[in-house]
Amino acid sequence: EIIVNYVKSVYPNCIYDPSVGIHKDRILQAGFFKSPDKWFLEDYLKANYDGVDFEMSDFTFQERHVTTDSKGRQRVTYVTYAQGRFMIFDFKRDFNEIVRVVENAYLGLHTRGLEKVETESIDFNDKFKVYASNPVTAYYVLTPQIQLKMLELESKFKGSVFFSYMQGKLYVAITDGVSILDINASKKISQETIEILDSQLLLPASIINELGLSSEKFSVGDAI
Repeated sequence: EIIVNYVKSVYPNCIYDPSVGIHKDRILQAGFFKSPDKWFLEDYLKANYDGVDFEMSDFTFQERHVTTDSKGRQRVTYVTYAQGRFMIFDFKRDFNEIVRVVENAYLGLHTRGLEKVETESIDFNDKFKVYASNPVTAYYVLTPQIQLKMLELESKFKGSVFFSYMQGKLYVAITDGVSILDINASKKISQETIEILDSQLLLPASIINELGLSSEKFSVGDAI
């Protein structure tokens, strides 16, 4: 009850459902990960910030492993290979191209039909790999300022960060294993608890601001 009310105080008129998440197939559409054998989705949030619609939820993807002991008995376990938060931002403009920026090439990363692109920033190239259907679009989207903002965002998380511009949307995955809105019900809610909730809830707003998704560049026209 506390979480629901707090979420709605940050994003009025939002939709929040802790029992569901962004559908698995929509997460896979971003092209970051292979299809899981088992998955868990929760803390779905849909809201609008500065004119940009976005969705966010927790996700956990697991792979099925089968081992056989010396007596021929099989044991099935599920190993987590991607866990964290997934976000979808609808910035209205469709460049009719794909630009995918990944910190790590997870098994299942989709690069077919995409060309590897090097930027002028050595620091950015060391941290991220860029794949695009058209290098011109990659350079248009990934300005030096945007590259700097992506590096700043990445530095805030322990896990890997992924970005994919496609079909008028920006898909973002952060695989740091952190659940968005979990609080310990056995402990008193402190100022630290509120600050943690704020940092998680304000992440989409921060991405919209830092990457300029509400700007004219991402809302007017189509192909560059």
